[in-house]
Amino acid sequence: FSLMLPGSALGHGGPPPPYAPLLPGGAGSALDSQTLNLLGRVNRLFVQQRPSTAEAVTCGCFEEPNVYDVFDADSLARLFTAEERSGDMARCCCAPNHALLVDIYAVGASGARVYQVATLERNGCPGKPCLCCPACAPWCADRAVLHAGRVEGRPGEIPGDRTVAIVQQPMAPCACITPTVRLMERGGAHITTVRGPACFGGCSELCCDVPFTADGGRAAIVKTKPHTLRAALRELLTDADAYALEFRDRSLEPMHRAALLGGLLLLDYMFFERNADACDCEDGARRLTCCNVYCCGCVCPCRCRCDCANDKERRERRRKRAVHGVGAVGSVLRGGF
Repeated sequence: FSLMLPGSALGHGGPPPPYAPLLPGGAGSALDSQTLNLLGRVNRLFVQQRPSTAEAVTCGCFEEPNVYDVFDADSLARLFTAEERSGDMARCCCAPNHALLVDIYAVGASGARVYQVATLERNGCPGKPCLCCPACAPWCADRAVLHAGRVEGRPGEIPGDRTVAIVQQPMAPCACITPTVRLMERGGAHITTVRGPACFGGCSELCCDVPFTADGGRAAIVKTKPHTLRAALRELLTDADAYALEFRDRSLEPMHRAALLGGLLLLDYMFFERNADACDCEDGARRLTCCNVYCCGCVCPCRCRCDCANDKERRERRRKRAVHGVGAVGSVLRGGF
């Protein structure tokens, strides 16, 4: 899929209908009817994160806000654009565990933003600095809240009067070895649970898809492997990824489909936003990450190290040690006689 796909399912530039009122207990919809009708008609979405030249040139030292394009995978029409809002210091120092807001816009036929559909709120560092620790307490477990329209405020402190859905990472000992998020309605009613594989990321992303499946196979979120050399280079040099979201259960409510899209965005920040995830350098040595292993909320890389530049120096040290050892043995033998 190309980022320059023409056309859109939203053909006009007028304002959307007013938000539907929330029903008591959180069973209602806060998204506008136009977006709900659109999500109800689409069965497969393709989400492409835009690559950042600055991140590629600086090897991730300069972290830019993420931008995602959401396409209808069947008609190839661009439906939405999701743009991150976050503080520069938090993003550069704490990514990918930083606090952020993601503004989700409907896109018109010209490719321009028409109106804001929703906002995804994620509380992270510095307000929630323990996201990289085992998920054994609420301040260690990741969480995102999907709000209708545009909301303002600091992540973690925004009122929930326009909450559409909640994406929550379960705490240990639940889901100890499989990356898992739970999707809930604003009142806490369970929508579905999405689970992924225990091993993912690293160099394995170049040759394997990473599937996350909802309960009963009702939906699937798949981080797709690169199919071209250009896509493989983008995968190696940046943290821009591509995803497929399939609503296998055609009876899924549009609100629940929106919650799954929010869950996809959170999963990207949780597991696939690490800079130089496949290979990097440390003290002149190259480190190759074969894959990442999930354990109780932590992502543990499985790495091998290759220090080719210092092989000659190491061989010289080994030769000197061997010569010294032979000389020491000879001295002992001579002293013994």
